[in-house]
Amino acid sequence: MKHGIRAGVVIALLAMGVPASAATIPAGRVLEFAVLRQGSEIGTHRVEFLPDGERMQVKVAIDLAVGIGPIVLYRYVHRATELWVDGRLQSLEAETNDDGRKLAVRAEAANGRIEITGSEGEVIGPPDLMPSSYWDMRLVSQAVLLDLHYGIVQPVKIRRLPAERIMAGGEEVVATPYEIDGEYAGLKAWYTADGAWVKLRFAARGAEIDYVLRPPPSAFLLASP
Repeated sequence: MKHGIRAGVVIALLAMGVPASAATIPAGRVLEFAVLRQGSEIGTHRVEFLPDGERMQVKVAIDLAVGIGPIVLYRYVHRATELWVDGRLQSLEAETNDDGRKLAVRAEAANGRIEITGSEGEVIGPPDLMPSSYWDMRLVSQAVLLDLHYGIVQPVKIRRLPAERIMAGGEEVVATPYEIDGEYAGLKAWYTADGAWVKLRFAARGAEIDYVLRPPPSAFLLASP
């Protein structure tokens, strides 16, 4: 990927803290990852933040396609909208098309709990339940996460690993990886000390999938032609 960033230009990955969550969101209010399969780009994962005081809407869009030349052998499309108020999930709607297999999850805060409807039926989660969308670092301290494909409240085991230097947003940053293991999760996510999500890695269908954070739009505006 061509970043075209002049030396000395600091990409403001950690520029905006938002009261509506403990996460740190980037300048431009967008996180966008190139998704690589065995080193080849197969699509994007985009997270858009729309803060409004103590409220924040988060929109997630994932578009992946694996194929040979113009022939698509596998396609994955995911859309989700989360509403957070004062750092707690208030509602969530997620729809996934997993190569023709359609899945949907709905969640809403009510009666001091999170009420969830998914392909596995109706389930109840705790009031501080967090979805497995990974942008909010608070999830690494959770014992359960909301799976966004099936609507399962899944127990997870999370292990912190030593911090390391990685490339993210066209810059070298120090980030801490966390291993997240559960029935519907088995991956590694990296976060900076200020809570910014900067990398993801997991295995799918026998291949290694890597998320590479792209520079925010403002970085391109600051770069030399």
